[in-house]
Amino acid sequence: MIAAGKFEQYKLIESLREYLLIASDRMHVDLYTRQGDGRWLLTSADRLEDSLILESVGARLTLSDLYERVSLSA
Repeated sequence: MIAAGKFEQYKLIESLREYLLIASDRMHVDLYTRQGDGRWLLTSADRLEDSLILESVGARLTLSDLYERVSLSA
């Protein structure tokens, strides 16, 4: 879950286009993408085969790569 105050502050940065949250205790990633009208679109991923496109840096983030060396409890 996002610390509301922190994200509210980040949203004030006009040049910020994407906000990525990566869970360290489970396999889960949230990507918030600013839309043209200023709203934020949430895309979540939580399976090893999932991937997210980070348009701001021209990259694809796969959860299998992201969590490759992470030990998660069952």
